[in-house]
Amino acid sequence: MEKFGKMVTGDQDDGVYEVEDLLISAPRRSLTRNGERIDLTPRVFDLLLMLVKNAGEIVTKDELLETVWADAVVEEGNVSRTVSTLRRKLGRDASGRDFIETVPKHGYRFIAPVRRRPEITSTIDTSTEVAFPVGSRHTGLTWLFAGAFAIGLVALIAAIIIANRSAASTTPPTKNVLSRLTISQEPEMIPTYAADGRIRFARVIEGTSTSYVMNEDGTAAEPESSIAGLQVGLWSPDGKKVLFRRQGAAGVFLANADGSEDVKLSFDAGNSAWSADSRRIVFQARAIGSDGRQNFDIFVYTVETGAVDILVRHDAFDGDPSFSPDGESILFVSDRDGNIEIYRKHLTDETITRLTENPGHDSYPSFSPDGTLIVFNSDREGENTDVYAMRPDGTGVRKITDLPSTESVGSSPWSPDGTKLLVVSNAGGAENIYALDFDPFVANPIVGTSGPAFDADVSGNGSMVYFRGNPATGGVLRLLENGDRSDRKIAVISKGTGQPSFSPDGSMIAFTDYVGGNTEVFTMKVDGSERKNVTADPAADQMPSWSPDGRRIVFSSNRGGDLQRFEVWTVNLDGKEPKVLYRDAGSSVDPVFANDERLLFSNDLPNGRTGNFEIFSLDLASKTLTRATSRKRYDVAPAVSPDGSHIAFVSNSDGNSEIYLMKSDGSDLIRLTREKGDDIAPTWSADGSKIVFSSNRNGEYLLYEVAVPFR
Repeated sequence: MEKFGKMVTGDQDDGVYEVEDLLISAPRRSLTRNGERIDLTPRVFDLLLMLVKNAGEIVTKDELLETVWADAVVEEGNVSRTVSTLRRKLGRDASGRDFIETVPKHGYRFIAPVRRRPEITSTIDTSTEVAFPVGSRHTGLTWLFAGAFAIGLVALIAAIIIANRSAASTTPPTKNVLSRLTISQEPEMIPTYAADGRIRFARVIEGTSTSYVMNEDGTAAEPESSIAGLQVGLWSPDGKKVLFRRQGAAGVFLANADGSEDVKLSFDAGNSAWSADSRRIVFQARAIGSDGRQNFDIFVYTVETGAVDILVRHDAFDGDPSFSPDGESILFVSDRDGNIEIYRKHLTDETITRLTENPGHDSYPSFSPDGTLIVFNSDREGENTDVYAMRPDGTGVRKITDLPSTESVGSSPWSPDGTKLLVVSNAGGAENIYALDFDPFVANPIVGTSGPAFDADVSGNGSMVYFRGNPATGGVLRLLENGDRSDRKIAVISKGTGQPSFSPDGSMIAFTDYVGGNTEVFTMKVDGSERKNVTADPAADQMPSWSPDGRRIVFSSNRGGDLQRFEVWTVNLDGKEPKVLYRDAGSSVDPVFANDERLLFSNDLPNGRTGNFEIFSLDLASKTLTRATSRKRYDVAPAVSPDGSHIAFVSNSDGNSEIYLMKSDGSDLIRLTREKGDDIAPTWSADGSKIVFSSNRNGEYLLYEVAVPFR
């Protein structure tokens, strides 16, 4: 066995280590078995490298903590968990033994024979400043730091990893699907959407980065040719300017997109991002702190004036900046509190708010185009880096990618409409570019409706009526005023479901209550007066809604003779002229008028065909029935947008009750909620910008609202 002497991961190393059929490349930071790559997180690779470099010798836990975890305060348990992860990745040697031996009360020893040989690599120009080397406190998607982007080979692998760490603050992972756009053996990085809809990215070939552009579907990839010597660039959102590095030249340059007005800037920018209006560039750069030590601070460059101003100054590391869509705040990461976390600075009042707090490493935060979400990278769950999302205030953290591989986003990953993210993943072996159909919808609790709360409806003036209590035992209808958000009782529900519905003019409310052993439909004024039973039938009458002219109530009832079968009925406000609008072999529930000519409802067995509830549209003149959904399980509770263009509804096709959207003709289906609880009873805000619904996602049914994606 060769002896290499005591070595640490921060040592310069150009070697390749051979262990049976394994190759560990220090410069490439890669592990392969018989030529096939084995994906390791940065932390696990650092652990492997240190053990292999000191093969045959005991490496203590303290040495590992001081070297592999030099940037973080962690428990000893993280070492053993990371070693366990590494053992699984390595498998067993030819004799059936683990490669790594645990030496009780001392540490660990790599026991397999190791042979070291140098690796021949291409010459890489590192004359310009380079971000943190491997093993330092911050490795990210650093793009503007290295003239030849040596750091980029490392950066697209995840940031720092602590194995098997839980994330109690996150909701269950969403199951977004990655669509691969590039297939290359060379690492790729910094994908962004161009103003013309194409995608720009950088490809590292033999240690040198080259800027490419391709179609949105990944076809027709070709090098950028507009600027001589272009190495990698960051284009403005309007597509008119580009901040870039040039092959063989130090510093950064700014030019028009066609290559004209090419000038070298007076500063050397690190990780950078444009403002949405293309007038400013926020970037990180080296600075001298109050302690006399070099660190990174955040600056802003104004294109029109050429002025450079400091935005964030601190003796800690500050980096990965990006603008909010309105340009009034920036996101950045900092280790000022002992760990790399995400912060937000409001530029008007200079306040800085910490948004994340976890023992992992968070990086590259960026706002969605509408400003409602922030996505970022994190290794907080320990196995690898994934993409996460959260609200602008740091709440509602949820995991977006959940694969065994490493996934990450850069500073500008969003499509202009906010529905897609460009992600770099090593799922295919090399760091390639993928598109992710992103779930951008975050629901917020409605203030003033402490639960349990069910079955809300919103009037044309924005006021809300909802049922608060227990549908099985009773409760109250409460009115939430739009102006001051005051909440007051307007009716007692003795037993029943409540199910309130505003009249078109907002002056009256229809609802259900339990009377004489069955549910009945009632109407009343919004102040709770003039309460009237409009159905008064021994059958179960429920789920009321109004006709567009406000003269009739449509409801579901089993008064047709079969108590197991519900039909669609209508009745005048005075309780007269009840008549059936639709009946068949199944049950019809949740009726609602789409307009004067069309009725929507859910039915489980129309003519004995479906076997589960689906949403149907009934032409009232011709009695023509059109099926709007066709899914695996039930689709119920349709709610029509104020302009009639879209329908919200509830479906359990993905396992539990969630809110979906579709156009009025049934096309363009979108899943709006993704939570562990049941989301039910959708209704629309007065202006059609939000959907209000009830959910038990946090244990108790409360009312929530979520912005719709097409506004």
